[in-house]
Amino acid sequence: MNIENCDRQGRYVNNSQFRQKIPILVEFRYKEDVEACIRKVHRLAGTRYVYAIDRDYPAEIQHARKKIWPEYKRLRQANNRNAVKLLYPAAISVNGMVEINVFPC
Repeated sequence: MNIENCDRQGRYVNNSQFRQKIPILVEFRYKEDVEACIRKVHRLAGTRYVYAIDRDYPAEIQHARKKIWPEYKRLRQANNRNAVKLLYPAAISVNGMVEINVFPC
């Protein structure tokens, strides 16, 4: 994988009573590397360390996805769970057809 940049977000406190978890922001050079990393997250389950991997979307996209999240949950309960997908940037598809699109082209 080609990593463009890697930065810690915050200060590290080395204290035996308080072990602080510091987020790390990693920028990949190629989108394919990001997708490969996201696909392999399941390998971290059950390890002695605590990991969380997520994408860093712009604020507008985060807000739009937060608005459509209740509808996404409702559609998953009403339909087959695997048929409903949350698409980038903020859209919901059911059986391959886009039902809701916050940012239409």
